[in-house]
Amino acid sequence: MPESLPWVAGALAVAGGLARVMALPTVEQLLDRFGLGLGDDNGSSA
Repeated sequence: MPESLPWVAGALAVAGGLARVMALPTVEQLLDRFGLGLGDDNGSSA
């Protein structure tokens, strides 16, 4: 087993968790409020 495997697995887990948080409707609304939302978003969170 390569020595870097635990680090890679940890980084992927953190990235996945961050992606889930960023996809929450509340976070999307917060980003939209500051003008950081998606450019192609038409106001719906689904």
